[in-house]
Amino acid sequence: MSARYVYGVVHADRAQEAEAILSEVTGLKGGTLDLLKVETLAAVISPSDGAPVVQTRRHMLAHTRVLEALCADLTVLPMRFGVIAEDEASLRDRLVQHRGRLEAALHTYAGLVEFGLSMSFPREAAFAAMVRDDPSFAARHAQLAALGHEAHFERIEFGRRVAEALDHRRKAAERMAVKALRSVCQDIRVLTPEADTQVLRAALLVPADAELGPALEAAAASTSFAPGAEAEISLVGPAPVYHFISLSLDLEAETMAAE
Repeated sequence: MSARYVYGVVHADRAQEAEAILSEVTGLKGGTLDLLKVETLAAVISPSDGAPVVQTRRHMLAHTRVLEALCADLTVLPMRFGVIAEDEASLRDRLVQHRGRLEAALHTYAGLVEFGLSMSFPREAAFAAMVRDDPSFAARHAQLAALGHEAHFERIEFGRRVAEALDHRRKAAERMAVKALRSVCQDIRVLTPEADTQVLRAALLVPADAELGPALEAAAASTSFAPGAEAEISLVGPAPVYHFISLSLDLEAETMAAE
């Protein structure tokens, strides 16, 4: 019996459309893609030698390429990277066992996609706004400059205070941006920022036909992090709902925690 690499789960009644899409895509290690249909469900699979799949960039891209091709036209529940079923019989048993849960998830995420969002502001504008709101920072900076090298430890403490104040402002801006985006998002997963001027890094769960442009502009304008400065916005997607549901080999659908 041959092992199978598992990419995700779709509706069995959309199998013909899924097969047409999969015929244009190659799977992990160039494997031929297929569907294992079990009642109302269909698992997207390709052959596997049963060995663990190393999490390289090439393998990750192959995994996501399959799911993203499907999600352009179908609802797909993404499997975690690296899931291998011992054989089709064991995978079939799991699908039957968790059919109700998977059907409910397919219904919940029908017509929805994920976008990755990054919203940042120029550092100079962010610091200028912070100083305008609290002139004591400018006064203290001038005092330390006048003291010269003797103020080494004072400068370290001042830097800590500045970093804390900026982070406090960033978190407030994050809350305002999330609030503004709630009107167009079914759900939002806030992720750990990659910079102290990145006011929002998040996964957005939205209808596939949602118009996000105006909502993103409103979200950026709702913050007071750097008034008058233009936000640097990056939006990546649409993609499968990676940050909102994950399937493992036992096919337990679970909501993923924010990073």
